[in-house]
Amino acid sequence: MKSSDQRFSLACHCQISASAIQSAQLKHWENLQMAAFYMRVTQAKTRAVTIRKILAQSFGLYRAHFGSLFAVFLLPVLGRFVWMVAQRGLVHRLHPDWPQTGITVNADWGLSIYWSTLVLTSAGLAVYFILAGPALALSGQIVSHSRLGAVVAGLLPRSAWIQFLSLVRAWWIFACCLLGTFLIGGTFLVTNPDRAFSVWYVLAALTFLVGIPLGIWLSLRSFLMIPAASNEGLKPGALIARSAALTSGIRFKLFAAILVILGLRRALALLAQWSLSHFAVAYPDASSLVTFVLFPLAICALDALCGPLWGTATACVYEDRIKAEQLHHAPAGSLSV
Repeated sequence: MKSSDQRFSLACHCQISASAIQSAQLKHWENLQMAAFYMRVTQAKTRAVTIRKILAQSFGLYRAHFGSLFAVFLLPVLGRFVWMVAQRGLVHRLHPDWPQTGITVNADWGLSIYWSTLVLTSAGLAVYFILAGPALALSGQIVSHSRLGAVVAGLLPRSAWIQFLSLVRAWWIFACCLLGTFLIGGTFLVTNPDRAFSVWYVLAALTFLVGIPLGIWLSLRSFLMIPAASNEGLKPGALIARSAALTSGIRFKLFAAILVILGLRRALALLAQWSLSHFAVAYPDASSLVTFVLFPLAICALDALCGPLWGTATACVYEDRIKAEQLHHAPAGSLSV
């Protein structure tokens, strides 16, 4: 009886030891799987967004949904066209010899025409940017087939408001410096010409060396505010933080991809400008038609063609970042081994 109890006790100890060994092996295997999982997460997060991928996805979605994307960007294009025609009419009314005569820089005439042109052109770009908010919201739904959420009531005017807040937050320093450059610089040109150019250069340096880089950086931080608003329903303050978090680590890639798209648009704009200028020279009687109708139409046609690339780039980058977040927060046990 005693021998039987000893054998039973020994068997129990062996079974417990085997279970402990098996449990330790299982724990070690789980640790290895967890390490492999987080390694894959890290690699996925670093490789999820590349310049080449942004451009490839943007142009691919652009071709697949061109008709719908072109339609939703007609609103900002129409707004900028009306602004451009009104702007050129106003400048011509203030300076009747424009654009027939060349611009001569001097204190009373040249500065004033540069002032009106630059300020009004910047305002026209702002109009396009703000009206593009609803287009960006709709673009995200078009290219994702509503997989990321449906457009809720009131989101379209809210998208324009979000774009306005993003614009003011990113570019108010540049706008203030630009206005100061013209107002203070113009005053010195008239009252104190000896010191005018030194003051002018200092203000211009602040405008372009501080205002523009800061505006670009803040714009990149808010690049994903519209898709975040469409799919997550956050308030403006939270949207800024959310967009900053989503674009963290990829802003240089975003900037490079945007430069490629803007470079393409600029090349097409130069081609259109060269063609229209030669047409105006060949047919002088049509110069007013070129200045006030054909040139604004050409610029707005380019906006209508290139604007959807903005929408597709925003949508694909947001979706990639969301997928990376989901992978990061997924439990290790969900992986198949």
